[in-house]
This record gives sequence, structure tokens and C-alpha cells, in this order.
Amino acid sequence: MSQAIREINYTHPGLTMTNKALMTARTELLDHTHGRRSDALPFVIVMTDGRSYIPMVTISQAHQLHALNVTVFAVGIFKRGLRRRVARNCFKS
Repeated sequence: MSQAIREINYTHPGLTMTNKALMTARTELLDHTHGRRSDALPFVIVMTDGRSYIPMVTISQAHQLHALNVTVFAVGIFKRGLRRRVARNCFKS
């Protein structure tokens, strides 16, 4: 998995659409009509560089997932210097 992550082609640097990833998880992946089992614990793993293009919308989408009792894990993918930003954004309440 680490190798696959290293090989990701970042075609649009600075356009991290974390809000769309969270919305897609909520509206499509976690929906019973798309195969979600009622006995499964809902969780989402988001891989991010910590630079959400639209931070307020991203926070709103995260709150909507939390309201549905979905556990969200954020995996930071970053170069040096972004580690603090990822940590700061992930632990906002």
C-alpha cells in the first residue's frame, strides 16, 4: 500500500477535494442501497494531504458523518512541513 501511495500522480496540486470524498462516502458508500450492512460498524478512511480546497465545506461534511455515528480516520500523505497542518485539521472539533 505504501508503494501505491508513493506512485499516486498528483495532477492538480492544491485542489484537494476532501469535502467531495466525505460527501461521497456518506451519500454513496455508507448507504444501505449500495451494500452497507446494518450489522457493520460504519467508518471511513480518508487519505489527505491536509490541504482541503474548501475547508468550511469539508468540516461540514465531517460533521454530517459524525452525526450519523460514522468513525472517520484520516491518513496524512504529505511532505515535510505539512505534518502540523494535518494534525491541526484532523483534531478540530
